[in-house]
Amino acid sequence: MKFKFNMNNLFLPAYVISRKPNIVICFWGDFLKYQDRFFNAMKNKKKVYVLFQLGWAPAAEESLKQIENNLNILKNKFHMVEFVFMINDRNDALYFDKYDLKTFFCHQNAFIDEARITPIKQKKKEFEAVYLARVTPFKRHRLSRKLLKVLYIGDYKKTESSYAKEVMQLLNVKLWLRKVRYYQLSRYLSKAMVGLCLSRIEGAMFASTEYQLAGLPVVSTRSEGGREALFNNKYCTVVEEDENKIEAEVMRFIIRDYDPGEVRKSVLKKMIRHREIFIDYINDIYIKEGIPFNRKRSWRAMFVHKWGLRSFVVSPKYFINRIWSF
Repeated sequence: MKFKFNMNNLFLPAYVISRKPNIVICFWGDFLKYQDRFFNAMKNKKKVYVLFQLGWAPAAEESLKQIENNLNILKNKFHMVEFVFMINDRNDALYFDKYDLKTFFCHQNAFIDEARITPIKQKKKEFEAVYLARVTPFKRHRLSRKLLKVLYIGDYKKTESSYAKEVMQLLNVKLWLRKVRYYQLSRYLSKAMVGLCLSRIEGAMFASTEYQLAGLPVVSTRSEGGREALFNNKYCTVVEEDENKIEAEVMRFIIRDYDPGEVRKSVLKKMIRHREIFIDYINDIYIKEGIPFNRKRSWRAMFVHKWGLRSFVVSPKYFINRIWSF
């Protein structure tokens, strides 16, 4: 039998922001899945603040009703916990308010470590566009088929192998990389002139920000999930789900003279603003608990790439703050 290592068997899928007061960040779906283990870690604590990131757009009525029902069950069990949702789209607050769910607008893509993705100068770009996305129906790869030179980066689930092969046969695939290590991502993204975002609904889509950090403008379809919150209209455009319009916008960016450094600066400015929102929220918790808070020192002490959630980060902070019992 083949052994497959799973970090969640060793650690809870959460990151400890603070131990005094107790503040934890995790994905909502992961908390639900591992709630018994979370309970064992928290049951002896007087007070715990749990901040949820959302892996998927929550705007659908049935999704929010389900969230409310699940949260009511959790509140009865986790009497020591205060739950709050970090939303990626400001408009989602209206939906959450309807169900009396506590939120604050703080985009998950702000917690990509910008040092990990940078523009790399190329003598000549090899690809018109790059699409960093799992090969699955909701990513709608077919919408890129009018483009002649696209770099596709993304794997597929075993259950979707037939779909993936069918889609890739349909497209003008010049290069398809099923897996790229994160330390190699800058090099591959920099080979293209434009980044693509083609789903109609998903989460905040990390790739939409990673493109910009690598200095690429972005062509996106209209979507739910919040990725547009970190878009700058000068370097990112949103079009209808039409192959011809997507091709036209990609070509428009290709003939424009844009500076990759400026694209990067524009998204970093928005990311930093959301990090400030996050620190303000943490600061408010400290004030509420009557504990002094040093903004700069605390940020340096706590921050790791994507909070180490659903990703592996080689850092002492990552291991110290992922232990199962805090």
